[in-house]
Amino acid sequence: MTITSELRDDGIRVVTMEHPPVNALTVQGWFDVAAALAEASADMDTKVVVLRAEGRGFNAGVDIKEMQHTSGFDALIGANKGCYAAFKAVYECSVPVIAAVNGFCVGGGVGLVGNADCIVASDDAYFGVPEVNQGALGAATHMARLVPPHMLRTLYFTARTIKAVDLVQFGSVLETVPREELMDAALRVATDIASKDTRVIRAAKEALNGIDPVDVNKSYRFEQGFTFEALVRAIYRSDLKDLTLVSWGGADVGLLTRAGKVRKLVYAFVSLDSVPLEPNFQKARQEGTIPEVVELDEGMFNTGLQAAAQRLPFLPMRAGLGSDVLVNNPWIKTIESPYDEGFGHETLVAVPALRLDVALVHMNRADQHGNATYLGPDPYFDDLFCMAADRAYVSCEQVVDTAGLSHDTPVQRLLLNRMMVSGVVETPNGAHFTTCTPDYERDERFQRAYAAAAGGSEEDWQAFHDRFLTGDEAAYQAAVAAFQEEQA
Repeated sequence: MTITSELRDDGIRVVTMEHPPVNALTVQGWFDVAAALAEASADMDTKVVVLRAEGRGFNAGVDIKEMQHTSGFDALIGANKGCYAAFKAVYECSVPVIAAVNGFCVGGGVGLVGNADCIVASDDAYFGVPEVNQGALGAATHMARLVPPHMLRTLYFTARTIKAVDLVQFGSVLETVPREELMDAALRVATDIASKDTRVIRAAKEALNGIDPVDVNKSYRFEQGFTFEALVRAIYRSDLKDLTLVSWGGADVGLLTRAGKVRKLVYAFVSLDSVPLEPNFQKARQEGTIPEVVELDEGMFNTGLQAAAQRLPFLPMRAGLGSDVLVNNPWIKTIESPYDEGFGHETLVAVPALRLDVALVHMNRADQHGNATYLGPDPYFDDLFCMAADRAYVSCEQVVDTAGLSHDTPVQRLLLNRMMVSGVVETPNGAHFTTCTPDYERDERFQRAYAAAAGGSEEDWQAFHDRFLTGDEAAYQAAVAAFQEEQA
């Protein structure tokens, strides 16, 4: 795969993507695009950028095969970060970026083009955001810069494409030309821009970004939060396995262990509260279907999260000494305190950091930026999970504006701030069947049905699964409502 950047004598920098067969970029490819645009932005000899591609089409989005052949979430998270970096680099490039689009431009390609300053296209070019077909969301922010609102919704919901010649009518594409004339058309516009005073052009680019009505970076971050919610459901239905799950566990652990998704489980307890031991977890432990288990004292679990949040390799504590935690986990070491406080150098447990790739937490209220509050009696260490993770996604009962987070609510309940959070999604009744005080309490009847199915025969569980767990969130909530009517 090649991302090249060439500065011509006239100050026009040409950035070219070439990744056969369809220019679906790998994680590294997206970061390479971002790096090429950053280089152009920093180079005062660069007056304008032409972003183009070799091959059949401009860009086919992310490399799905890379995700399929990479264990865990590394490729998914990397693509998420890479797309964000590349789109941001196009938008924030200090000089204008002209997108020269040939053939197909879908998914991530729309993210690049939508953030460009000018678009010229071949007469066979077309654009689309087929993410919904893949169980994901994204690039609506950028498609919204190409088409009117109702056309955006139609394209997004149907995953249809739109021709470049039609975008000329909307004013988003400057012109379409035969494919063999595309580069010449792009260079004509670039030459016109390059003839201006570069200092004025750079100031103009900054000014135009400053008056943009939509913050495209925050808007895209908001979209990315929805993608992960859709992914979690897809994981349950998919063949994906080998997950490392770190949880003060409940039904989340039960569901994923029942589905055979978990390779390693790190936990302090796994309970449904009024049902002392989560039955699917109990079944998995008794049958030995979780390959690796790390059971920690609750204090050790908390300290491990604190160490990760502080980006330390470990933190010392007394919990665990004299217990079977160290017997069952001989890899956990002890250390001797360098300080003698009058009774010798104390031996302490060196609790290892519980570093997370991704944290998923549920809050009562959040704004679109990631600030979030809890309204119940317990913050559930959600802030520690978020700070211990590379990326954190918040689901919440209601998305409100920022001022609404402290309306009739003490500011001390603002548990998460936007610096901790990568995405937000509104999911009313999203913590069902557990509690989300004061919005709702535990659905005891449903929990009893879940526990009975989990602890029953395979046929019992299959019937529960088929009724409640095969569809999307709307289907789940509808099935729950029907169940509640039956129980009334």
